[in-house]
Amino acid sequence: MKTALIADPSNGKNKEHGNVLVYTVLSTLFLFFAVGLGVDLSHLYMAKAELQNAADAGALAGAKGLQHNPVSERIQVAVDQAVNTMNLNKYNFNNKTFAAVMTTADQRTLVTFGKTLDSSDEIVDPKTEAQAQADADPSTFKYVRVSTPSVPVNVFFASPILGSSQTLNARAIAGASGGNGGCIYALNPTANNALVVSSSTVNVQCGVFVDSSSSSGLAASGSCNLTAPVISVVQTSCSQCGCVNPSPQFGQPAVVDPLLYLQPPTVGACPPAIPINNGTVLDPGVYCGGITINSKTGVKFNPGTYILNGGGLTIHGGSTVSGAGVTFYNTGTPGTWAYKPIDISSSGGTLTAPTTGPLAGILFFQDPANTQKAVISGGTILKLEGALYFPTAILEFSGASSSVSAYLVLVADTIKFTGGSSAVNADYSGLENGSPIKGHLVVLYH
Repeated sequence: MKTALIADPSNGKNKEHGNVLVYTVLSTLFLFFAVGLGVDLSHLYMAKAELQNAADAGALAGAKGLQHNPVSERIQVAVDQAVNTMNLNKYNFNNKTFAAVMTTADQRTLVTFGKTLDSSDEIVDPKTEAQAQADADPSTFKYVRVSTPSVPVNVFFASPILGSSQTLNARAIAGASGGNGGCIYALNPTANNALVVSSSTVNVQCGVFVDSSSSSGLAASGSCNLTAPVISVVQTSCSQCGCVNPSPQFGQPAVVDPLLYLQPPTVGACPPAIPINNGTVLDPGVYCGGITINSKTGVKFNPGTYILNGGGLTIHGGSTVSGAGVTFYNTGTPGTWAYKPIDISSSGGTLTAPTTGPLAGILFFQDPANTQKAVISGGTILKLEGALYFPTAILEFSGASSSVSAYLVLVADTIKFTGGSSAVNADYSGLENGSPIKGHLVVLYH
């Protein structure tokens, strides 16, 4: 008897279909898991960003609190502002508050203070609120570190790998910049030679800030010497800083124009021109065509605001000027009174800014629309006391010693010291409200 062999009509295809089904199920599960993992990671990333925003806001608010007066209340106010501001923020899709995971009293322990930062922008020897308040001089604390509470954030799809939740937190460090201890500001963000010290000695009793990111933003060369308590620069290295002491703090945040708050005076109608001779006494008001003093002329300025509507201010030829409580606002009227510079050279005398009022501490204030270079080269016989504010112009300051001036503030697009010796002091005790550099500028460091 013969046995017949019958061929399988599927030719193995049923097994192949089974394999395809398995691959399809596994691929779908993998895809679902991958998508779920992506969703969970995105959720965690967003929650972390929300926490970081809360920490940043709290640190900035705390740093502003460190500028509160009286000093005896400063630490407490800084903690109050840091915690209150942090709690204005929510996390986890903006629907959870920190109060749900930590009491306000415990949150205060997450705020610490420091007097200095290390090279990685971490606070050196951080102090708690109680420790900072007990310090002999709380005014020396310049930096605040704020940490958010550690909070659980749910994981929805990738719990086999990530667990059912992840614990996240964030922290930030902020401190004063520009509004606390500074008196020289070069504002241009990209210029080469934004602050130049060339063959001169500049002794600064307050902070120096250079906003330029150029590697030659700060350039000190020749037989020079620049000294200051702190020199903060945006650039990350310097090839021309051999005569700078101490070494600059590189890679720092740019500061905002610290005199941006100033409101220009109203420019009124043009009165008749006043002839200027030796012994002339000028009153505040509008001077269309500016003021020119030369040929060894002696001129006195009565207290008030002098609006230079075109023409600028020129003091040349060995002239001598005097004026207490004066501000010069250098502007113009396009098409009628052309913008001109402040130009003072080879002359002497004393000019001091007002001690009260909206322009307290402001000696020269140049309209931002006026980009004419200012030159002040009065030698050792010229005393200037006040802020020299040229936000969009070059300020060239040479051979001028203000060692007898209580204070001097230089704010300009770029600044150049050339020749001679210049002292920039920082005693604002004669001003009703202290330094014209208002203490409201703070930056995040970490």
